[in-house]
Amino acid sequence: MNKTIPFTNDIIFNTKIASITSISLEHEVSINDHELTGNFIIAGDYKTHEVSVNKETFNYSLPFSVDLPDEVIKDTINFDITDFTYDVIGDDTLRVNIEFEVEAKLEEKEEEIIPLPEEKVEPIILDDKEERKEENINEDKQEVEVNTEVIDNEEQIEEKNERLDEEIKENIISSINNEEDTYTTYYVHIVRENETIESICEKLKTTKDIIEQYNDLTTLSINDKLIIPKNTDE
Repeated sequence: MNKTIPFTNDIIFNTKIASITSISLEHEVSINDHELTGNFIIAGDYKTHEVSVNKETFNYSLPFSVDLPDEVIKDTINFDITDFTYDVIGDDTLRVNIEFEVEAKLEEKEEEIIPLPEEKVEPIILDDKEERKEENINEDKQEVEVNTEVIDNEEQIEEKNERLDEEIKENIISSINNEEDTYTTYYVHIVRENETIESICEKLKTTKDIIEQYNDLTTLSINDKLIIPKNTDE
């Protein structure tokens, strides 16, 4: 299972929004019986007037949910934000656009074996010579069937051992992947004059490879917005 899900929400402020001066995105996730639920936490500060030096803070929690199939293996669920942008709509509305991905393994369903109908065989009357010949053929066939049964039993034992090995591996992987709810912070950096990718990396203590995972660096211009995950080592 691999789902990429878009999420858009309009946040209406109580005052006018002249400009967003900083913004961050965090999330919290929990898993229920057939549903993944959580909240996106949007926080930061803004100016109510362009010429004002004062800043107002904001903090909003946006709930979301994703339906999960019955056969999903909960311990293998992985949640990741792949894109985050925002726009100011009108004078008092902040529109956030979030794209996130949900990955998980599904339980394999056993194939149903449908028995074939039995074929009716009409008896054949043989003379003495043919009956003796048929008896010899049946004896040879019986020996072959016995040998085949032994081989089948050996294959069944080997298949059973392989299934036990796979179950042990899955239990170990499941115990390793069993993680609690995660929290991730993202920053939106606005490119200023004379800034380069190298200077931004040095300023925010990150690398160009990490920035390229969330942004298109083919062209970089002033006032471009870059999504940068927070360095967890800070």
